This record gives sequence, structure tokens and C-alpha cells, in this order.
Amino acid sequence: MRIFFTIVLLSLIACSANDQQKPDSKQSVLNTPQVASSVKAASSSVQSPGWGDVIQLKQLSQDIEKVTALPTGGGDCGSQFEGDDGEEPPTFRTKKERIAYERSKQQEEQERARGEKECEITQAKQSTVYEAALNNLNHTWIPVLKRAVDLGDPVAEVILRLCDTAPILDRTGIASSCAEKEEDRKFARTRLEAINFRPALYGYNLISQADAPRNCNINDSGSNEFARCVTQSGIDRYKQMLEIIRTGYLGVVEDFNTCQVKGMNEELDRLAEECQRLLFLTEVTAYRSSRSYAPNLTLTHKEEYPRIYLAWNPNHVTRLNWSEFRDPDFQSKFDLEVKKNLAEINANIESDLKKEPRWGIFLMNRIVDRTEEQKNTYVSKLGLTWMPINSSSRPWASANAYCTNTAINGQTGWRLPTKDELKAFYDSGAMKGQGWTLHDTWSSTPSGSGTSYSVGGVTNGSSDNHYGTHYGVHMDYGGVDAYPDTLDIYVTCVR
Repeated sequence: MRIFFTIVLLSLIACSANDQQKPDSKQSVLNTPQVASSVKAASSSVQSPGWGDVIQLKQLSQDIEKVTALPTGGGDCGSQFEGDDGEEPPTFRTKKERIAYERSKQQEEQERARGEKECEITQAKQSTVYEAALNNLNHTWIPVLKRAVDLGDPVAEVILRLCDTAPILDRTGIASSCAEKEEDRKFARTRLEAINFRPALYGYNLISQADAPRNCNINDSGSNEFARCVTQSGIDRYKQMLEIIRTGYLGVVEDFNTCQVKGMNEELDRLAEECQRLLFLTEVTAYRSSRSYAPNLTLTHKEEYPRIYLAWNPNHVTRLNWSEFRDPDFQSKFDLEVKKNLAEINANIESDLKKEPRWGIFLMNRIVDRTEEQKNTYVSKLGLTWMPINSSSRPWASANAYCTNTAINGQTGWRLPTKDELKAFYDSGAMKGQGWTLHDTWSSTPSGSGTSYSVGGVTNGSSDNHYGTHYGVHMDYGGVDAYPDTLDIYVTCVR
């Protein structure tokens, strides 16, 4: 804890060299919403080398993390040592049995009381240590943060105005997002808008009511109008979420689906498909981003936010099914849009850091699962380029049309591989370790009529009137089987 006092002493000495008179708190930017119009707004484009001398952000983050990790001494000791008082006593055959039982229960009660007392003593000690550390933290850092704000430091002001950045800081008397008075909360919002660091605005829940989901009449549930209202609400919401995600702030990602199922009519089907596209786009963009700001801009951004995964893994988006979309080029278009979003996230973050490098204190360097990158790896083998086999399955006609009509990886001229090419590719082992989906995969080779086919090792013959018309290869073990064209299995294209 000594480091706290060293930091604040050096900070105040540095400040006093420029200003011998500490500013009156009544004149501080933090405490006077009524003079907001006369206060020059802190701007993230302003550079001041002195701010780094006043406040060491990394040290602040580490100190907050240390205090946050301490046990607070809370909890109900009684609940930890509850007995079975409601239990009915057994039937005793002798007096001796009854006396032994009563002594046993008495001993249990004494042990319970002793354990509860020890728990209370331990918790009291923990509470004392925690309160001392918390008071020391606030005594050390609040004056430093206030001084930095009065000097015009936008990062310090975001930390104090936005309570979720460090909830344990004592913001008493400071106009912040958690202030009791509405006028103070409004003033905090005004200051954050003036600073114009967009993730701070989203962290403060500044989503306009005009863009919020519509109120659909539940009494019309089941009608086309209700389905249209709910689906359009989802479209509006996901568009807004995407706009926010592109700034690098992922705290708005939500796990809900307001898209209606298809099958009502052509117009509603188009709306439902667009809603699903936007939903998947928000999820995949958010989960694949290797850089992002921490949810709520918390300074101690660890694994306490399981909803916003620190690692991208394709299993996190389980609802993604390419076959739901009628456009045969949907997957390639979708991938390009995701890449565009990821590029925009990086560009916006770099723009923020160029204006004020210390915004980086709020960044998470997320772990990207390498297998996802490998899934997008094209392999050259046997004189052909092989498209990665992904988790999208199709019937044969759709697979054939996809390969022949789609510009894949920016190139045309693709086709389905023949049965022999696909089997030779398996034998080469070139697809191993690539993270591809290795299962039944279409070839272009017809199998002829009357041929039985097998799925998962179960052979189906003419008795159930299913006949294979094209061969496929089991890319997990190399077996060759014939399949009906209507069956959905996996696809790779070659050129």
C-alpha cells in the first residue's frame, strides 16, 4: 500500500510546480453542473504530456485490481453452519440410546456454534483489511483523478464519470453515471458527450429511444402484422448493435433472437432472412474481433464477462446455418462483410489511439482461436486449389451450383471434385490439421441408378426406395459411398 502514497505525493508535487494553489473544489469541473456552459470541454484530440505525470493509469488499474481481489468479509456465517433442526428424532429402544443421541446432537450444536464464531471472526478481519485497503485506494487516487480532470485529462474524466470503469472508487460529490441526483447524472452524460469517446457513451447506455425496439401489440400475436413488427424491431436493433460494435465496443452484444421463422409469406420471409443475417453478423463480428474495448470500459477486464467471449471459437455461434438463406452466394458475401466489419473495428480503435494513446487502458487483447483461421485456409494439392470444407451442408444440386457459379476467395472457375480426386486428396492427408469439417463430402461423379447408399455406416438399399445418384467421400476415414441428391452433406470446391 505504500506505493499509493508515493504516487500521490509525487503527483501533487508535480502539479504544484505549475500551480501552487490547489483549485477550490467548488470550482472543479467535477462538481458544478450549473457552470457546464462556461467550462471548456475536455477533448480526446488534445495532447498534454503533463497528464502522464499526474496519473499513472496502469498503476491505477493494478491497484484497483488488488483491492477488488480481496475478500470483503461479507456473507452469512449462520447459513454455512446450518444444522438439521427440523429432523425428526429416531425411535429409541433404550434410555441409553436416547442419551447417546442427545449427547451427539449437543456436540454437533457446540461445533456449529464454534464454527460460526470462527467464521464471524475471520470475516471481521477480512472486512477490516478490505475497508482499510479501499479507503487507502480512494484517499490516494481520487485526488489524483480530480486534479487530472481539472487539468483537462479526458481519460481521467471518463474513469470518474463512468462508474462501471471502477465501481469501488468513491465518487461522492462527483457528477457521475451513478450519482443519486438526476441533474448530476445528466451533467455526467453531457461531459461524456463533450469528450466524444464513443465507447464511453455506449458504456453509459446512451442508446437513443428512437432506435430502441418497437412496442409490438402482443394482442396481435400470431398475426402477420405482429410478425412484421417484431422482425422489423430485430432488424433495427441489430443494425444499431453493428454500428456500435464497429467502434470496438462489444458491451451491447446480446443473446436474444427477435427474428420470426420463415414460411408465412414472401414479404415476411425476406424480412426474417434479413433479420437472421444481421443477427449472425453481430455475433460473428463480435466474437471474431481480436481487439475490443472492455465491456463497460472496466479497468479490471478479466474473465468476469463470459457473455463476451475472450476467445473466438466457431462453436460460440451455434445457430449459423447457411442453408437457411436462398442466395447461393450468401456465405462468401457474409464472410466479406465480416472482414469489412473487423477492418472497421481496427480502424476506429487506431483512430481513437491516435487522438489519445491512453484510451488503450480500456482495450482487451482478445485471444483468437487459431483453428478458425485454419478453417479459412485454402490448400494446394494434386495440381488443384481446394476450398476449405466448413460446417455448411447442402444437397448435391445446390453444392454443384455453388461451386460453378460463385466467386470464391475472389476467384471464379471452381467446380466439385471428382470421386477419384476427392479420394486421392484424402489419401494425401493434406486436409489434416487444417480445422476443416471432415465428414461426408460431395463429388461430381454420378453413381448410377439403383445403387444403395450409407450414412454413418448404416447401409440403405432398395427396400426403402432411397437410391444414391452421386458419390461422396468420408473425409474422416476415406470411405466412398453413394448418396441421394436430396441429402445434405458437406462441400469442397476445386479449381
